[in-house]
This record gives sequence, structure tokens and C-alpha cells, in this order.
Amino acid sequence: MVPLDADDVLATVLDFAAALDHDDFERVAEHLDSDVTYIIDGVTHRGPEAVVESYRQGSAAARRIFDDVEFSHSIVWHHDDTVRVDFSDRLTADGDTFQHHSIQDITVDRDRRVTAIVDQPIDGQRARLDDFMTRHARTR
Repeated sequence: MVPLDADDVLATVLDFAAALDHDDFERVAEHLDSDVTYIIDGVTHRGPEAVVESYRQGSAAARRIFDDVEFSHSIVWHHDDTVRVDFSDRLTADGDTFQHHSIQDITVDRDRRVTAIVDQPIDGQRARLDDFMTRHARTR
């Protein structure tokens, strides 16, 4: 068995995250294992189509709700086959900006395919986003 290369894992996740930042859902899909799971808000999305659609809907909703949206990411930590990524969404409404963060643990297999994505809720983040939306009369 070929050992898992930490650099390959990190490179895969970095390219996956960059594709998400740019709404390049075709490239996102290329990184996904055929049995990938994405767990967010207690819901499990299984398979590349479901995972891509979840991300696509999230991006479309943000772009519909806010005046301007900029997506970026940073690596929080990397251990063996899993990388923790902080996805940062710069949301603008009525000239006011809010930085929304979403932490996700992304696991990669030996074939450089993403096999699991688990959203890690951040205490208070959802409430701060809801407050920002309420102040600017925005709804989901």
C-alpha cells in the first residue's frame, strides 16, 4: 500500500477550497470521491452531485441576499489525511460588511479524492450573521 503523502492531501484541499472560492463547481466535483459525504447543520449530503449542489445553493443564496460577496479560505491545521479549513465569506449589505466564518474538516484518500467534509459550527457565528441580516432587512 502506498503511504498517504501529506503534501498531496494539502494540495488537494487547497485546490478544492480555491475552486469553491471561485464558484468553479466543475473543478470542485473533480476532487470528490464517488461516495463523498458532506455533513452540515445535521444534514448529510452524499455523493458528488449532492455535495456540489449544496455548495452551489449556498453561494447562489449569498449572492442573491447580499450586495457583494467575496469568498476566501485559510488553512487552520493539517494532520494526516484531514485538513481544517476556515472558509471566510465577506458579505456586504448597504455598505456595511460582515465577515462570516465556516470551519470545515476535509478528509482526503490516497487517490487524492475528498471523501468527507464535516462542518464544525462556531459558537455565535449563526447569531451574528442573523443579526447582520436583520439590521439590513435581509432574509434567506
